[in-house]
Amino acid sequence: MRLKPPHGFRNTGGFDYEMWLYQQGIHATGYVRKDASNQRLALADPCSLGGIRQQLADRILQLETLEFGGLIAALAVGYKDAIQPEHWRLLMRTGTNHLMAISGLHIGLVAAMGFWLVRWLLPVSIIQRVPANQLAACVSLLLAFAYALLAGFAIPTQRAMLMLMVVLGAVLFRRHIRPLNGLSLALIVVLLIDPVAVLSAGFWFSFLAVGVLAYSFSGRLSRPGRLWQWGRVQWVIALALFPVSLFMFQQASLVAPLVNVVLVPWVSFLIVPLVLLVLCVIWPFPVLADGLLTLADFLLSLAWPLVNYLGVSPLSSWQQASPPLIYLLLAMVGMALLLAPKGFPQRWSGLLMLLPALLNEPAKPAPGDFWMSLLDVGQGLAVFIQTHDHSLVFDTGAKFSDRFNAGDRVLVPYLKNRGISSLDTLLVSHGDNDHVGGAASLIQQVPVRQLLGQDIDSLDHDNKQACRQGQHWQWDGVDFQILHPDRPYKQRNNRGCVLLVSSGTGRLLLAADIERKVESRLVKEYGRQLKSDVLVVPHHGSETSSSSAWIRTVNPDYALVSVGYKNRFNHPRPAIVNAYENIDAQLLSTADLGAINIKFSRTTGISVSSVRQQQQHYWNHLP
Repeated sequence: MRLKPPHGFRNTGGFDYEMWLYQQGIHATGYVRKDASNQRLALADPCSLGGIRQQLADRILQLETLEFGGLIAALAVGYKDAIQPEHWRLLMRTGTNHLMAISGLHIGLVAAMGFWLVRWLLPVSIIQRVPANQLAACVSLLLAFAYALLAGFAIPTQRAMLMLMVVLGAVLFRRHIRPLNGLSLALIVVLLIDPVAVLSAGFWFSFLAVGVLAYSFSGRLSRPGRLWQWGRVQWVIALALFPVSLFMFQQASLVAPLVNVVLVPWVSFLIVPLVLLVLCVIWPFPVLADGLLTLADFLLSLAWPLVNYLGVSPLSSWQQASPPLIYLLLAMVGMALLLAPKGFPQRWSGLLMLLPALLNEPAKPAPGDFWMSLLDVGQGLAVFIQTHDHSLVFDTGAKFSDRFNAGDRVLVPYLKNRGISSLDTLLVSHGDNDHVGGAASLIQQVPVRQLLGQDIDSLDHDNKQACRQGQHWQWDGVDFQILHPDRPYKQRNNRGCVLLVSSGTGRLLLAADIERKVESRLVKEYGRQLKSDVLVVPHHGSETSSSSAWIRTVNPDYALVSVGYKNRFNHPRPAIVNAYENIDAQLLSTADLGAINIKFSRTTGISVSSVRQQQQHYWNHLP
């Protein structure tokens, strides 16, 4: 087995994998090396909690007629790996993803069902001896605990159980507890048991949602109808979570109140009870379980057109760059004012306090300047270039599986964080997976005006053409020039596009995976015109590239290498590192620094920064 310190991609706006590992108590990651002599020593205990959950999930997913089997498995045992990516994307855009996992809402529902069933079914003879509320509270706690176990007792489930214990504990001990006092006590208990819970977005969302409801509904004199109250619950939560969603995810659903008004009772009171009944009969009565699963799938299919119709609408969500923390705090104060009781003075001013967060625009280069980011995509390449009014992505990293690719997990979150809603050009240098793997996902989620490159026939786009030597364009005083290929090449690496970006502030050369044969041609044809301030080192620092003539001719001040941490190719190779150091170039690696950001500015010159250095936390790995 080969082990490494916890190490993940580090990009602005991206998922912090190292923080997630820290939350889970994982201090090393690794894999078993392939070998013919490998043998399985033992099978997991089928009677263990994990074994039971896996068997239940497999049993549900075996029914091939289920269109929403992945969603049902998530509701049953918290197994979300089988949810189709398109389904999950629609749930995110409509703000209903919380319904398709075992969350505090469902655990509370199970507890409430258990409580009222016991209260209704208890014989009078037992009530005369044992207080009904106390007995019902005990039963509801046990049922909720069992359901939480089926979810694997994940961190969000633990929080829900602790909050439920506070509420039902008041019933057991016959103590009156105010909503905000109960919430505060639950918060203290959660942090005492799991201090790192504060690193989870779910922690802030769950406590904020409950706190806002307590603030908005408690202490009011008027008691409007239940239907009106139910609608108010949805828009109150949506308003409260809107600025937080923008801050954490650079998007927030605009249709969440409308969809949740319909979907929350539909899922909670129809589908979840059916799923719970399936868990009770799935082994003793498999035929009955299949019928109930089919019914649950049918009920989901009835509600799904609403999710699909609103989810695909371009107006379903608000997307923009992440606002600064001070704007978020100002928006939260504004939200509190808007939700204050009628008669509270100057409630309307809360709208003004929301505006900075809603209208926030990120900084961008001045005319004639340009910025570039070499993104951390592991053993691959993805570069973002921005001028004053235009943007370009050069390569999109690798596709690692059907559920994970750099376009979806790195580029899209990065562009959202930067406030980039569309791309002028996507340039794919060549067809190797580590360069083109994320392109299809990126095109699907971000509008691209022009697709340029090599080996792009399989990509679905209306405006695409091959890159060829001599292509040239200018954006906002910045020149873009394609230097290669001059003709078709059989070898895929050698037909990769080479892009030179230049302005009065500096020059950037992107050489993809070209090898020494092409380097030699470019040196002979362009000579000193290749001189660049910044070079993205060809072929990740392989010894098949970066010849001595190439290095002397380009003569960069900064040589950037996009590689995976402790990659199996040992890139960049020691000889290549020494060659660039011999010309006093500063060699910077994404494996060490995460995403590398360089600004070419007429006023400040060339400035370099990296995500690992600027956003270092105690859980992050600094090689």
